[in-house]
Amino acid sequence: ATLKSNNSLAGSTLTFNQAITRLVNNFNLNLEKVLQYSNQNPSKLLNLSPINLEVGEKINKFFLFSK
Repeated sequence: ATLKSNNSLAGSTLTFNQAITRLVNNFNLNLEKVLQYSNQNPSKLLNLSPINLEVGEKINKFFLFSK
């Protein structure tokens, strides 16, 4: 994405949900593995243990950050 004011690079407009969907659908990846991998680095950055995502297991942690 680019800024309209000066055409400089602004970052991605791809959402987390869109990225997960594309990885599963376009690259034939396993949803459980994609979700497991997608939470490892953010967990490390926040000094949290990665969420254990086993099939049928309930998720008890969810973080949403916005400005």
